[in-house]
Amino acid sequence: MAMALGVAAVAALQGCDRGDTAVTADSSQAGPSDLTSASAAEWPDGGPGAGEQTFDVEDGRLLFLGSCAACHGTSAQGMPHQGPDLRSSAFVSRSSHEELVTFLASGRPPGDPRNVTGLPMPPRGGNPALTDRHLGQIIEYLRSVRPPAAGQRPESLAPESGAAPGNSRGR
Repeated sequence: MAMALGVAAVAALQGCDRGDTAVTADSSQAGPSDLTSASAAEWPDGGPGAGEQTFDVEDGRLLFLGSCAACHGTSAQGMPHQGPDLRSSAFVSRSSHEELVTFLASGRPPGDPRNVTGLPMPPRGGNPALTDRHLGQIIEYLRSVRPPAAGQRPESLAPESGAAPGNSRGR
């Protein structure tokens, strides 16, 4: 797996400079080899985001790995002298879904006063084949990797519905 991620990162870096369509990080994954150009019929379950307003975190992760990880890291942790950490980004946390889609679709030039790296953020992560729907799935993935806000517990530690406080398993 680490080798596949390394190969994908190198391929994505090479593709960013030439404008090529990025590759997926895990070719053993069921589904088409190119997430961004695949039709829903090529996917066993109807495809990424087959439902009208459904955004699948795993599909977003795969799209992120193929188009964003070269600059932002495989877990959105950021990369030195490249893309910032997106897990703890105030910009990501305070922006609405629509604002983030608009930002990702247009990118950010190095001279923009809001650019924190001085490097260009290419439109659609340098992958023009990414649709707004794909960008929405990437956003859903980014929201899933954010640490809980101060004073909040991760969902996995939150009490189950109907469970007594302090007794999340109902024992």
